[in-house]
Amino acid sequence: MRTLVALVLIDAWMHCWHRANHELSFLWRLHRTHHTDRDLDASSAFRFHPGEVLLSGLLRLGVIGVTGVGMGHLLLYEAILIPVILVHHGNIRLPGLLERGLRWMIVTPGMHHLHHLRVPEETDSNYSSVFSWWNRVGGTFREPRSDTPVTFGLEG
Repeated sequence: MRTLVALVLIDAWMHCWHRANHELSFLWRLHRTHHTDRDLDASSAFRFHPGEVLLSGLLRLGVIGVTGVGMGHLLLYEAILIPVILVHHGNIRLPGLLERGLRWMIVTPGMHHLHHLRVPEETDSNYSSVFSWWNRVGGTFREPRSDTPVTFGLEG
């Protein structure tokens, strides 16, 4: 039970951190690097500004101190996070029923692809990393639509 609580706490932090990266101009200048890919694929999951990576890592260590989760919990979270972000950044589509069912629990490719569209209202939504419910709790969930034009990457 302690491990599950730790994973949920770390993921809640990741949602808040990702949202802050979009809402605070200083952080957005770093984070926008991640949103420049015109062709979203699994490699996009690792394309970040070095300053954001450093700052994120330092703050995550602070979260460990504040919440009391262990370093082992953080390593387990990272072991879960990496395959999940590879899938939801990947150039794949899940069958409709599977996509809709899974998105109640975890971030799906359709959900996260919407987050990488050029339209600001789409980019500023669906911030979750692993557990998708944070978007509903935080009021940032947007349902992927099949009629949304798929144009990835920021202008300029």
